[in-house]
Amino acid sequence: MSYHHFLHSPLSYWKQKANRRALLFWAPPVCTGFAATLLAKTAGLGFSFFETMSARWWWWPFLALPLGGLALTWFLRRLGPGAEGSGIQQTIAAMKVVHAPERLPSLVSLRLALVKFIAVVGGLGSGFVLGLEGPTVQIGAGIFNSFRRFLPSDADLFRRRLIAVGEVPSCRNHMVRGVVMNGRRVGTIDE
Repeated sequence: MSYHHFLHSPLSYWKQKANRRALLFWAPPVCTGFAATLLAKTAGLGFSFFETMSARWWWWPFLALPLGGLALTWFLRRLGPGAEGSGIQQTIAAMKVVHAPERLPSLVSLRLALVKFIAVVGGLGSGFVLGLEGPTVQIGAGIFNSFRRFLPSDADLFRRRLIAVGEVPSCRNHMVRGVVMNGRRVGTIDE
C-alpha cells in the first residue's frame, strides 16, 4: 500500500476529523486560560510599576492618574469602542444578540480582547484600581467567539453557548483550572 493511498483512505479521513475536533476542543480553553494568566501576571507588573514610581516620587500619582486616564480614554475611544466597562455586560449583551452576528464584533472579538488587555494593564500601571474578573470574561468570550468560524454549526444557540463557555476560565483567572472547566463545558456543546 502506498503512502498516497494511506493519506486518502477513509480511516485517515476520520483520524484527521478526530484531530480537528480535538484541536477545536482544546485550543479555545487553552488560549483563554493562557490569556487570563498572562493578564493577571502583566497587570501585577503594571501595578508594581506604579507602586515603585510612587515610592520614588511622592508626586507620581498626581501626574500618572490624570495623564493615564486621558491616554486610556483616547486609546479606548480610538481603537476599542466596546472595550469600555467591566466586560461582563458586553458578554451578556453578546449572548442576547447572537441572532445578529454582524453586531458581535462590537461586543466580543479578538480585537476588543487585545484592546481590553492593554487598557487594563495601562490602567493599573497608571494607578487605577481595576478588577480582573470582568475584563477576563470579555477577553475569554472574545477568544471563544473567534473560534466559532472553524466549527461546523453556526446556529444561534451554539454561538450563545460558545460565548458563555468563554466566561468560565475568566472567572477563575487560573490557566489549568480554566482549561479543565472549559474542556468540560465545550464537551457538552452539540455539534
